[in-house]
Amino acid sequence: MKTKKTTILPRGYSTVAENLAENFRKELSIHPCGHLCGFKLANHLGVSVCTASDYGFDPNVLVGLTGWSGLYLVNSFGEKIIIYNSGEPFGRQQSTIMHELAHVIRGHTFRSDAILAELPFLRSYDPLHESEAGYLGASLQITRKGLVWAIKKNMSVEQMAEYYNATTEMVSYRLRISGVARQFGIRV
Repeated sequence: MKTKKTTILPRGYSTVAENLAENFRKELSIHPCGHLCGFKLANHLGVSVCTASDYGFDPNVLVGLTGWSGLYLVNSFGEKIIIYNSGEPFGRQQSTIMHELAHVIRGHTFRSDAILAELPFLRSYDPLHESEAGYLGASLQITRKGLVWAIKKNMSVEQMAEYYNATTEMVSYRLRISGVARQFGIRV
């Protein structure tokens, strides 16, 4: 997982993110510790999810050239759309979709003049929005309660990744950032 310069999140944001992740599970009749599929949440939120190849882009070229994973946009009809890179492993795809859904949930907007019509993958970057989406997206994928449950079930990082359709990097990140690793004395 790439290390990015982090923007300080607003006070209490981690609680907001965890509550949102649990509330969406409740709305979808999923246990607070259960697996939430990004496609299912997108459908629930009325967001279309498409692959980059649906738009004629070769996913292998996107990964090789730019490391691009996905984006959220609103088309001229007001439809919310997530475009993701299907060339990445499924766990990474789920993380990307959750991250982009977090932008939708938080109501993040971007300047339409910052998007190139022929290459919509390039646009303005708001560090606070990206930090919020990163934290919320990760919480949507794996709740803190889910991590505690998995630890109590003696699940390894690999088993948690498989259960939550996540990468091992995402599980390790969530264990660290949520404080669960420290709480249970786990080194990740």
